[in-house]
Amino acid sequence: MKRYSVIAITTLSMIIGILSYAFYKRIIIIQLPSLSKEQAVVGHATQKSSTIYYWCHGVWKHEITTIIATEDKSDTISYVVTNWLNVLEQSASFTKNIHLDQVMFSPSGSDLYLSFDKTLFTKEESTFEKWMRVEGLLKTVHAAQLGIARVYVLVHHKPLFDDHLDFSCPWPIQGFLE
Repeated sequence: MKRYSVIAITTLSMIIGILSYAFYKRIIIIQLPSLSKEQAVVGHATQKSSTIYYWCHGVWKHEITTIIATEDKSDTISYVVTNWLNVLEQSASFTKNIHLDQVMFSPSGSDLYLSFDKTLFTKEESTFEKWMRVEGLLKTVHAAQLGIARVYVLVHHKPLFDDHLDFSCPWPIQGFLE
């Protein structure tokens, strides 16, 4: 009897050890049933049309797209700016593959911080083309009507550095065009 209990305890310990090792090395993943963030957001999201503005071949162009407007303004802005980047890539006015890293707001909620993974410009672009790209971003964010007054454009959470345009200060959401 004693021999069987020793074998049973040893076998049970070995199985528990193997399972613990597999869990630790992420061979076995345990996910408890709960609402994920995506499921929680979908419940409070609505579809809304928004206008994407961009400068292409010397003229302003715009596209009306459907975005997902959530209660969280940063998620809504993330959808808008990601759509803007996608439209620029599709229009061939944008050759770089740029992604929006993070969207942040000031405590007052009036200042928007957009952090990208790369600069929005190429070295070959003129100052006017760069300026029009930023104006398109500002017009697109303004069209989302989220009560934003100023926009900071960042690359890796630092102000975007450009030889021609100053991004150390925020840009007004209305831009500088009249």
